[in-house]
Amino acid sequence: MYKKLLDTLQRRTSSQAFIPEIDGLRFVAITAVVLYHIAYFLSKKDTHIYTESVVIQQFVFDVFKHGHLGVELFFCISGIVLSLPFAAYYLHHTVQPDLKRYYFRRLKRLEPPYFVVLFLLFFVHCYLQKYDFAVLIQSLLASIVYVHNFVFPETRPLINPVTWSLEIEIQFYILAPFLARVFAFERTTRRSILVIVILFSTILNAIYLPRFESLLSYIHYFAIGFLLTDFLLLPPKIQKIPRFVIILLGILAFLSIWYFDPKYVPEHTPLLKVLNALLLACALFLFSFLVLFTSFWKRIFSIQVLTVIGGMCYSIYLLHYSLIPVVGNPLLRFAFSGSFLVNFLGYVAVLVLVMLVVGVGFYRWVEQRFMG
Repeated sequence: MYKKLLDTLQRRTSSQAFIPEIDGLRFVAITAVVLYHIAYFLSKKDTHIYTESVVIQQFVFDVFKHGHLGVELFFCISGIVLSLPFAAYYLHHTVQPDLKRYYFRRLKRLEPPYFVVLFLLFFVHCYLQKYDFAVLIQSLLASIVYVHNFVFPETRPLINPVTWSLEIEIQFYILAPFLARVFAFERTTRRSILVIVILFSTILNAIYLPRFESLLSYIHYFAIGFLLTDFLLLPPKIQKIPRFVIILLGILAFLSIWYFDPKYVPEHTPLLKVLNALLLACALFLFSFLVLFTSFWKRIFSIQVLTVIGGMCYSIYLLHYSLIPVVGNPLLRFAFSGSFLVNFLGYVAVLVLVMLVVGVGFYRWVEQRFMG
């Protein structure tokens, strides 16, 4: 029954061959983002007195505060997935992707779940009267056409704050077919272009923060995805490397993603900020490369339960932020014990379980109907 459930929930795709480890990477990204938001919520709302010191509590929250980088990993994954059919056309002379079909599939895939959640949450906000109705309407209209980042810079969407990143994704989806023309260049030239874009954009965005967020602020992560696509279609000859080295490199790259977080580097140390941003980009590339090209990590991230959860990440992403206070506020009235660690793990377990149950239902009955 368990296997049948996983098979039912397995993401379907008609555009290209299913690459399970990519959904394994999505699992990492959505897990990081969800834990980041849960930890942030608990750090603000949990008022219980614990036996552990405040230092220990702060350490735990500090560990999870880098989970927002799961969004950057999502951007890298989008760079891979969206560029694959276009890169295959340029590099292997496959059938040229039809742009009308490409845009229609993106529209059909993303819009229905997005609007279901957006309007549902809009009516909830209207009922709760947390915001002035006129302000809420303005935010709704901006979110409908994915311009909230431009119209209301430095402000997250009121109805579903996490959708700020979806606006970045939409900008990339629109431009991806044209950006993918880079694959028309010969190998050395296009890889050089991609590396230059990654380096230049990483450095620029580490030292200059525009008033509003757009694709330009994150183009280096999508370019990392393009570079990984290049390797996917023209696989590199990897010398025989001892398995323990591959395992060690994977662990090191994974930990480095969450360690080299430029967001928490003081603004008065621009060189350190640039260094962290560059090391983050390297860690994202190396970790994704190892997952895609080494048998050990490919096998780990192709485990079906991981790929299934990763495959439904869009549903979880749309719903999780709003579910946290709905479940978390009443949950915090109770304590599992006097230990912070026990309580923290208990709260996280309950919240994650609820998100999975609701996410599975939404994915099965809404999102999955518009796939393919």
